[in-house]
Amino acid sequence: MDEVAVLHQINQLVKTKTGEALTPLQRRIFQSAYQGYTYEEMPGIWSREGNFRVDYNTTSLRDEGRKLWALLSDILDIPIRKTRLGFRDSILEGLQRLDAQKQSLHHQPSTNFSPPLVQADKTDSEFCFEDDDGECGEIRWVGRQALLETVSQRLQADCRILSLEGITGIGKTTLALRLLKDTSLWPEGTCGHKILLTRQSPSFETLVQTLLPDQDSQLMPQKDSEQWLRAMIHALQTRPHLLVLDMVEEIMQSDAQGQFRFIDPLYEAFFMQMASAKTMPSRIILTSQDQPPICPEGRYPDRWLQQPVRGFTEVESLQLFRQWDISIQMGDETCLKKIIQIYEGHPLALRVIIGELRSAYQGDVQLFWQEHGPDIEEMLRLRETDRGEGSAPSLPLYGTSRRLVVEVRRRVEKTFLRLQRDHPIAFELICQGSIFYKPAERERWLQRIRHYPAEQQKLAFEVLQQRFLLEKDTSYRPYRYRLHSLIQSVAETERQRLEEEL
Repeated sequence: MDEVAVLHQINQLVKTKTGEALTPLQRRIFQSAYQGYTYEEMPGIWSREGNFRVDYNTTSLRDEGRKLWALLSDILDIPIRKTRLGFRDSILEGLQRLDAQKQSLHHQPSTNFSPPLVQADKTDSEFCFEDDDGECGEIRWVGRQALLETVSQRLQADCRILSLEGITGIGKTTLALRLLKDTSLWPEGTCGHKILLTRQSPSFETLVQTLLPDQDSQLMPQKDSEQWLRAMIHALQTRPHLLVLDMVEEIMQSDAQGQFRFIDPLYEAFFMQMASAKTMPSRIILTSQDQPPICPEGRYPDRWLQQPVRGFTEVESLQLFRQWDISIQMGDETCLKKIIQIYEGHPLALRVIIGELRSAYQGDVQLFWQEHGPDIEEMLRLRETDRGEGSAPSLPLYGTSRRLVVEVRRRVEKTFLRLQRDHPIAFELICQGSIFYKPAERERWLQRIRHYPAEQQKLAFEVLQQRFLLEKDTSYRPYRYRLHSLIQSVAETERQRLEEEL
């Protein structure tokens, strides 16, 4: 695709998103960046071309460029950064992915129908099936028995809304589906359904179409929202349902104070009415990377639960390797424990590593360790350094495993895109904090963004906590804070990109 065609397509996308086309300055910056010029080189290039104001300084161009890259990152759903080598490729990849999505939608059947509710059957709770969006693949459940018992007991009591919260790939959806399939938890005749929420369809109508399939959703804007809410609550009261709302973070946005709100306020009203209803046999399970505003001001605390989900323990992780037919021979367990430690029991990352072991190494742990063991040992050594900070190398396998990049790293990058879009200072803080290998005091974190006012520093820190990107280590007094290894690796890459832009 030539430069003119790319610029035209970008201009149309921006106009669709914002209602306004690119400004002349934005067009110039984009063209020059696409051609590989730095901010310092741009005024000279423009001066030689003539017919354009050239009295911009590098700082103003960089500020304008960053705003444009953040906007394009949001539109293309891929990180866009001003680097000499990566900018053009990122733009083209984003446009290709967007075009592929449009082609996929074009070939899908009409969406003017209601997805059927799935009748829960009385099968054994051991299960294998495909997730609706195809990302989870075959599920083989391991561990988390204590967590299962806790949330199951709450759901069987009067907890009506369970929110499973944690970083991407940590197993929230798998846990929700495990609860959905355990029919011993639910009354006879319960209807269950999983709904994948998207940024493109944040409307409450998505839920209405599922729960009230006989209603004409096209008339929804013409009806009183209270009527729809009453109809929804009535449906949930007259027949037990179990709804799994997956990726709730996609239908939320945060305000200037870092507080999350649903893009469609009917969701918040719906959850409040569900919690306040006198009787409610139905249950809703949410999965989210952020904390949804289920019941403002902490009302009805027995009727909703926000449950953090963390990585597998060492025992659970080893069980996962065995579940996927990795034969653990003498000496293998020590190597696997170090792999588990470096990835902090992250289920999706471990699944990908298991795939690498099975396909590229025929399940031979020692052969895998010969190639990647030195990198893992080095990462563990760096974590034990006295100060525990500095430039972090990439996590092992990030440079050699395409699956790990596509399935894990890209998920984390999408999380960073949302953070940069919503809270640029919090984004800068997490990037600057990537230098900490070991947990660091709150003051040391805030020192990384000391050039901002104190209130903005505090807000940025709180935003990272609310999004489960910053973990508290309570083994220290005072408490210290750290990044999950997968989060830290992406944050370090982003920090280096920011420095390259400067």
